Amino acid sequence: MNDGGTVYCEGSDVAFSHQSTDFLDYFGVEFIDRGEANAIDMIRGVDGTFTASDRFDFPDGDADYLIDELAMVSGTGFLECQNNISRAVFYDEGGYRTIISSVTLGALFDGEDTNTRAVLMERYLSFLTGDENPNLWRSHDTIDFGTNYAGYESTVDFKIKNIGLNGLNISNVNITGQCFTFDGDTDYMLDVGERVTLPVTFFSETAGNYDGAITFTTNDPDEENISVELTAECISAPEIEISDDELYVELNRGQVVDRTFSITNIGLNDLEFRIETLETSEPGLVGDYRNDDGEPVVCGSGGPDTYGYIWVDSDEPAGPEFEWLDISGIGEDIGLQGFDSGEFIDLPFNFGFYGNTYDRIMVSTNGYLTFDTDPTEYMNHRIPDSQEPNNLICPFWDDLYPRDGRVYYYHDSDRQRVIIQYDKWEYYSGFGDFTLQVHLLENGVIYFYYEKINGSTTSSTVGIESAEGNDGLEIVYNSSYLRDSLAIRINAGPKWLGLDELAGALTPGSSMNLVFTFDARSIGEGTYTADMYIYNNDPANPEITVPVTMLVNIVGAKDETLPYVTELKGNYPNPFNGATSISYSLGKRTYVTLDIFNVLGRKVTRLVDEVKAAGNHSIVWRADVSSGVYFYRLTAGDYVSQEKMILLK
Repeated sequence: MNDGGTVYCEGSDVAFSHQSTDFLDYFGVEFIDRGEANAIDMIRGVDGTFTASDRFDFPDGDADYLIDELAMVSGTGFLECQNNISRAVFYDEGGYRTIISSVTLGALFDGEDTNTRAVLMERYLSFLTGDENPNLWRSHDTIDFGTNYAGYESTVDFKIKNIGLNGLNISNVNITGQCFTFDGDTDYMLDVGERVTLPVTFFSETAGNYDGAITFTTNDPDEENISVELTAECISAPEIEISDDELYVELNRGQVVDRTFSITNIGLNDLEFRIETLETSEPGLVGDYRNDDGEPVVCGSGGPDTYGYIWVDSDEPAGPEFEWLDISGIGEDIGLQGFDSGEFIDLPFNFGFYGNTYDRIMVSTNGYLTFDTDPTEYMNHRIPDSQEPNNLICPFWDDLYPRDGRVYYYHDSDRQRVIIQYDKWEYYSGFGDFTLQVHLLENGVIYFYYEKINGSTTSSTVGIESAEGNDGLEIVYNSSYLRDSLAIRINAGPKWLGLDELAGALTPGSSMNLVFTFDARSIGEGTYTADMYIYNNDPANPEITVPVTMLVNIVGAKDETLPYVTELKGNYPNPFNGATSISYSLGKRTYVTLDIFNVLGRKVTRLVDEVKAAGNHSIVWRADVSSGVYFYRLTAGDYVSQEKMILLK
């Protein structure tokens, strides 16, 4: 050391190990304390040093081992933890240079920009070797603005930082190319660790492909002349148009009514949209669920939770049908073995859950799925609960064990869903025989299907829970409920409102009719409200909110909710494009046919051919025929009526 040279030393207890030694004196630092476990959750650069404005996190959120706390004597602290305690010091004695760090590089988590271990090590080496030059770091070698809409600007932040050991001069900043601009000066002087951000903007009202460059010169000897290529594509924007600003339906309890809502693309490029519905009804307005004798109705449904998730099972009139696709022969065995263990599955799409999106999920042997990392909890508890595990999807959470069982995974791309099948599972005690599935749909809907539930099921938790554990939907907890051939649907939306399509794409000039089903069969009297959110890529209206209201009346007597006459009420919309809803009522139970004819009198299709109960009915015709005039004829006992409708495509 006295003859000149460099030393770099790191380790969590590096100063403690060399306390009171001549070796430590060479580092210009002294040991204070061994620190405390879990005392560090991040490391940041010290202002005025070559690590200024940098920040590094620990992958597990904190350091669960003792890390030395350091005090500078003649050295300079350049890395400190969140409570301003020094953890790394550099020292320039004149004849030699040293770095001592009680934080090992391998314990840090790479972040963005200059917050990477590679860049930090580059600066270590510059200091230790005496390289006093400025060192340019830039966020982009090229800037691609991607696809942009005409008339709308797009901005990218181009960042420059001096990661060297001397001042960095930046001169003659210039931008070339049509439709590119930047917000900033033409010359900068950056001290050690200092950065500057230049917002670069693209804007054009004309479709086409564009290119340019941003150029400047520096006093970094390795990068004196800089040219960053700029590229952008500009296209015409889609434009969304909706048929109604709000939806309102008034009906009697026990009725089901369809309403059509259309979305049209009047722009010059493809329109993509996605729909979510969240209930806004106040709990005091929705009524209690009682039958005509005033007795409480026990429904296989529940919610919403705070976020808006609801559930309904296959025993309910508006519930899902039980459908079983055995994937044991077509799916992938994920290799889940042992007890209290789990395996990650990569999802083929981003799955939305409580406002977050995820591209993988952990499958636990204990009958739950989590977007976190803990598969080991075998003791089920209530939902919601802040204790771990959280971020849960629980088809059958209990102390389970595979023994000879398997878990299969299958991506059904035709129906945009992932299927996870617990096959021949049992309790850890060796009792029971369970085969069940979880379906995750790309639109965020969740299904549970129970093919075989053979054994006592009075100690499981079924439901979902948020990442924080402060919101959740508990379907059952430690009660007898599950059975063979049961299906459960979970989605964020009102249980009284159904929608046949949740997403779509429209070419310029085309429309799509969405059919909403208002269902008052399992709810009480009151006013029910929801908001329909239409998320789309129209830059002028990326989010549209449509209020939805259903008023449910109770007339009083059991049969007073039924209509008194048989009547063909008509279709809506008319004219229509693609789909229309035909409504009719029956005064009594009778055999019904509903046929569609073209203008030549030839029957196109029969929509209804069965005995129907007295009441209001509707059915949607999704017309896969050419444009023109069509007739629909209702025959109900002695009643015959015919109406005209017009299909426009």
